[in-house]
Parts: sequence; C-alpha cells; structure tokens
Amino acid sequence: MSPRTLLFGLIGLLVFGIAVFSCDPAAIASALSAIGWQGALALSIWRLIPIGLCVVGLWILSPSQAGVTVSSATSARLARDGVAALLPILPAGGEIIGARVLTLAGVDAALALGLLVADVTVEMAAQAAFSVIGVGALFIALPGSGAGLWAFWAVILPVLMVIGLALMQHPRVLEKLEVLAEKMAGDAVPAGQIIPAIKSIYKTRSKVMWCFGLHFAGWMLGIGEAWMALVWLGHPLPLTSVLALESVVFALKGVAFIIPWSVGVQEGGYMALGAALGVPPELALTLALVKRLPDVALGLPGLGLWQLAEKGQAKYLAMTGSKLSGASVGAKR
Repeated sequence: MSPRTLLFGLIGLLVFGIAVFSCDPAAIASALSAIGWQGALALSIWRLIPIGLCVVGLWILSPSQAGVTVSSATSARLARDGVAALLPILPAGGEIIGARVLTLAGVDAALALGLLVADVTVEMAAQAAFSVIGVGALFIALPGSGAGLWAFWAVILPVLMVIGLALMQHPRVLEKLEVLAEKMAGDAVPAGQIIPAIKSIYKTRSKVMWCFGLHFAGWMLGIGEAWMALVWLGHPLPLTSVLALESVVFALKGVAFIIPWSVGVQEGGYMALGAALGVPPELALTLALVKRLPDVALGLPGLGLWQLAEKGQAKYLAMTGSKLSGASVGAKR
C-alpha cells in the first residue's frame, strides 16, 4: 500500500471514528441485532442479482474470439469485487486481479485487461445515468431548496468519475497498466496491445449498449438492498428516497476510490444525506455497516476463486514442467 493510500485510509478511519463516537453505541447494537443473520443472508442473496447482471454484461461485451465463458466471467467478477472490498492494496487492484483470473482461464492477457478497462468504463457510465435518475429522486424526496446542493453533487461526482476513466485509457496510463499486468499476471503482455484490444471491444456498439443496459439495471435493482435493510431497521423509506440516498453515496465512493474500503466515506455519506431524509444518525450508520456484510460474505468466495485459479495454474505448470524435464533428460540419453 502506497504512503498516499495509507494516509487517505487513516483520514477515513478518523472520519469513521468520529461518526461512531457521535452516535449512541447501544442504539447501534440494537439496530444490528434487528438485522440478525437472516437479514445479512437476505442482503447477500439480493446482492447476487446486480452481480449476475454485471457478469452477463461482461460476458456479452467480450469478443467472441476471446473465449470468455459465463463461468470465467463470474469468477473474474467475484474476484474483482473481493479484492476491491477486502484487499484494497492499490487502486484498480480488483480490476487487475479480474483480468488475471480471465487470463488463467485462457483469455489473452492484453485482451483480458482491455476487457476489464472497457467494462469498468461502461459500468461507470451506467452509474452516471443512475445518478442522473437519482437527481430527480432527490427533488421528490427533498422538495424545496434542500435538494439543490445534493443534486449538484449527485451530478458532478459521476461526471468526474467518467472523466477519470477516460484519462485512465490514455496511452501513458495504459503503458503503466501493461507493466503492472505483466508483473501480476505472470504472463508477458505484448507492448502496445491493450489499446487495440480496447478499441476492438468498443467497435461492436450493440454489445456495448447491452453491457450498459445490464449495468444500469444492476444499479437500479441494487437499491433494493438498502430498502430491505431500512425495513429491517424499522425505518422504511420510499423507493425515491432510497434511490436518492444510494446514488449520492455510491458516487462519493466512486470518486474516493483511493481510500481503502471507502472507510469513512460510506459512513459519512449515509449519515449526512440520511439526516436530510429523516433517518436518525444511529440507523444511518448501522445501514452503512450492514451494507458491508455482503462485501464480506461474497468477497471471501471471490478471493477463494482467485486462489483456486492460481493453484490450478501452478499445478499445470508443475506437471508440464516435469514432463519437459523428463523429455530433455531422455533426449540427452
């Protein structure tokens, strides 16, 4: 973890600590008990719906010659989310590991990384559209002047993310990604192959639009997770209010991607906008904590799938290496 990432993480922890100490611990404990393991399980199962849509989007986006299957796309997505949620060692680490999993499944390394870059870009564009819908929800949930400032942030944050993703596809940045992919993937990534791979992916516009639509549907259906959690907490909100809340918080998390685990950002976002929507601070903080339960429940299997892929690759290399060694010995004899 770089010193800058560590510094931002410490600042996030400070914000998180302030948020916790500003609330009543007994009220938070009571709210968490109201969720229980049944609620945590239900939320994790619901999380699988938007993840499944994202998997199908990644599979559709991939060129037919790439050899990406639904199974490999699922493993790549779960590994990507698991690393991003539980092992935020470096920015875009989840995407790099997702590309690594696809590479282990037989996809060309440059094409795998290009596919992940394109998929993330389309996903963030879908999030920008999601946030635009959230602006309308904000004006419904907060009639009057109170919605103005939140609406501004709901629009500007995803725009900044899309600009950042566009910059990420600059040749100089992609050159650094190639070096990083070569180190982490274990397979040499041919120089200058990522940009052509990305262009080939974007060339099929119908696939890009399908991927966009599936990601957008995933964002919209994802608000059901927060809605159910608030019902369990005894403070249900209208879907328009939940949409407004989720659109702003996810935009904040996207812009603050450099902060490990989005610590402090998620909690502060839910508490700040939750207060404007009439959610007590203890319940808003509990909602932020509860939203992390599916991260762990699904992130651990994602990390496990990554490690299984690595072990399979190591076993294959050991077998082929021993055969080559035996062949060379026989040739010498």
